[in-house]
Amino acid sequence: MITKTGQEVCAAVLIMREVVKKVRRHYLADGLNLHAPGGSLYALVGRSGSGKTAALKLCAGMMDPDSGTVLINGLSMHDRENRKKRSRLIGYMDEINSSYPNLHVIEYLEFYSHVYGFYGLSARERCLELLWMAGLERKADTLLVNLSESAQRQLEFLRTLIHHPPLLLLDNPFDKMATQERQLTQEIMSRLAAEGTTIVLTSSSIPHVLDFCHNIGLIEEGRMLAEGTRDEVMRKIRESAPLYMEIRSGQEKAVQMLYQNPKVKSLTYDRNYFMVHYSGDQEEEVQLLKELIDAGIGVSSFHRGQGSLEDLASHLS
Repeated sequence: MITKTGQEVCAAVLIMREVVKKVRRHYLADGLNLHAPGGSLYALVGRSGSGKTAALKLCAGMMDPDSGTVLINGLSMHDRENRKKRSRLIGYMDEINSSYPNLHVIEYLEFYSHVYGFYGLSARERCLELLWMAGLERKADTLLVNLSESAQRQLEFLRTLIHHPPLLLLDNPFDKMATQERQLTQEIMSRLAAEGTTIVLTSSSIPHVLDFCHNIGLIEEGRMLAEGTRDEVMRKIRESAPLYMEIRSGQEKAVQMLYQNPKVKSLTYDRNYFMVHYSGDQEEEVQLLKELIDAGIGVSSFHRGQGSLEDLASHLS
């Protein structure tokens, strides 16, 4: 990708291999593996305390792993020389906004532009370009303390772009963003990814990222439960959800058949109502239903649940 300023940005590939980070008795990362392809919008999704923030900080160099490897474009971030390059490769957005209430918006961005070696007219042009990108150009002379929380969050995102990094690590970027600002920020992210920037962001909700992210990683207790394209991960979640059946006749025979099926991981039932953890796909579900009906079992309802992170964690444990 070539930016407006003529600076070339190459897509970054981010890889974590068997990364372990332990604090006292708690594992922040427990053999964590992650692969964000170059130019992808990658969402790391998990509940509060699942290890999302720790994963980003390990990649950004804000924490050192106890073991394992973090690679950016094949370069190990354990190597001292490569670590010097990391600040140029990465734009990091914290979950908490920076606290500079007495700075004007343009002063705030220029302060960070100086950190990355932009001064004078080039710094001012880059900062104005970013404000224009987010529709905040009229706020350039506004004090940060007078910005809405939504605009402050936007500004935090823009700050990460100052030095044209090929890799963005964004911790819960849409928190406290209003709908309009959120949609605009998503559009900017999609455009950056199309131009080659690799973006890894965290979220506690799959629906919040499903429409615009290319890849999803599901994390729980510092371990990757599932990772892949949107369709691949959603299929895994669906297949981890239990099957619910109502059986009006032939319950004993149904129990016997289900226990003998290698795809059935567990079975609970109460009279006519069955809950089956079944690892088969949709075609295999259809075959299972056919086998039950062909055996003379009176199946009056048969459907999958919606699926959740909890179902997937249970399914993979």
